[in-house]
Amino acid sequence: YEISTRDWSSDVCSSDLDSMISGYAIAACWAWFLVIFVWVPSLLSVKIAEKKPLPILQLSTTFLLAAGFILMFNPDMLGGAPNVYVSPLVGWIGVVSAYGGSALALWARIVLRGNWSALFVEVKKGHELVRRGPYRWLRHPIYTGVIIAAIGTALTFGSYASYVGVAVIVLALLIRIEFEEMVLESVFAHEHAEYRAQTDRVVPLVW
Repeated sequence: YEISTRDWSSDVCSSDLDSMISGYAIAACWAWFLVIFVWVPSLLSVKIAEKKPLPILQLSTTFLLAAGFILMFNPDMLGGAPNVYVSPLVGWIGVVSAYGGSALALWARIVLRGNWSALFVEVKKGHELVRRGPYRWLRHPIYTGVIIAAIGTALTFGSYASYVGVAVIVLALLIRIEFEEMVLESVFAHEHAEYRAQTDRVVPLVW
């Protein structure tokens, strides 16, 4: 049956206080809250940056990513109806994807430790080319997890704005991936070339 509710928690994910969103969407939002809860404290353990290439260009990608999340979490933007019916099948697929993608992103973040870059791709002091955990198979597993979670969240909202938001998020991450690959190649050279030959970027066995 369709889970549908209207309470304070829905306000976190929708700018329209009068909107009713599905219980699936609320459940998906909690996956992101868990990510934030773990992610924010980890900022304290990030290594000191030695180099921050092209910060202005990188900042534009960050703004694009933020715009994507704003759209995804606001189903009534772009003239779309926020009260879109979400079937149980689609709703549960979305919820499972939101939590599964979040878990993958968190796993990769924990494995990456202090080598992680926040708003800007940075070369860290004592930077390490991490090849443990999910990095044994994917070069950007955090982004893989974020994309899976974002698609799942959009499915629970079922609105045009949410789907457009996911497209914008994917575009921003693809740009950032290209930039990260360029920076890592400049730092690790032959080691990174060997790593590229043994792994995929985002999608296992595909790309």
